[in-house]
Amino acid sequence: MKSITRVVPVAIMATAMTDAAHATVYNLIDEAIGPATATGTITTDGALGVLSISDIIGVDITVADGSNALAVDDNTTIIGSALTATAKGLFFDFAGDSISAFVTYSSVGENSGYCIATGSVACHLVYNDESIEVDSTVYDGRSLAGSTVEIATAVVPESATWVMMLVGVGAVGAVLRRRQQERAVAA
Repeated sequence: MKSITRVVPVAIMATAMTDAAHATVYNLIDEAIGPATATGTITTDGALGVLSISDIIGVDITVADGSNALAVDDNTTIIGSALTATAKGLFFDFAGDSISAFVTYSSVGENSGYCIATGSVACHLVYNDESIEVDSTVYDGRSLAGSTVEIATAVVPESATWVMMLVGVGAVGAVLRRRQQERAVAA
C-alpha cells in the first residue's frame, strides 16, 4: 500500500507538469512542386480549430530542388482563418471567401521558403496557390481554388499520454514487487 501512496502524488505532479505542454507536431506531407520539395515539421501548442500565429510553437522545414537544400527558420506569418488543426492534421481551406496565407521563410542570406495562400493574398504573385522558393528560384504549384488541402499530419501523441502510460506501468510494477516481497516474507 505504501508504494501505491507514493506513486499517486508522482502521477498527479507529472500530469500537472505535462498539462501545459500539449504540443502537437505535424509532418508536412507530399509538398512537392516540380523538382522542389518542402519537408519537415510544424509544431503547434495543441490548439484545434482555426490557428493563429500564437498557436505555432516552431517550424522546422527544409526546402530543396536537387541543387540546393536550405533550412527555413521560424519566420512564419499566418493571415486569416484558412489554416486549421485537427487531431489528425493541418488543413488549408481554399474554398472559403477569406483572405488567408501561411508563409514561412528563411531570414539568413538566401531567399527560401514555403507559401500557401488564398483570396487576394498571393504567393509570388500567384493567387490560390502553393509555392516553394529555393535560393531565390520560385516553384509555383497548381491552382487550388475551391478545395481544402491537408498540408501536414500529426505524428506523436501528447506528452500527457506518455506520462500517464509510464505512471501506469510503474504502478503495476510496484504492485507486483510488493506482492513478491509479501510472498517472500510469508514463506
